[in-house]
Amino acid sequence: MTVEEIFNEVLKSSELQTIFQIPKEDLKCEKFSTKSEHSVIEIIKVIINGQENHRSKEQIFQTVQKQIMQL
Repeated sequence: MTVEEIFNEVLKSSELQTIFQIPKEDLKCEKFSTKSEHSVIEIIKVIINGQENHRSKEQIFQTVQKQIMQL
């Protein structure tokens, strides 16, 4: 699977709509290559990108932490 395909599969998760209250219409418009206005989606991208680039769990976690600190 490509990063875009993985990203699109994650966006199908009902939790993004229920827990994070992201409208389904917004999710349909999201692209992996463009910046999202939803911070949780940007964090999902960091995780997918980290896996794709064979980064360690620790490196991915550090990057996620940095993003969270910027919220």
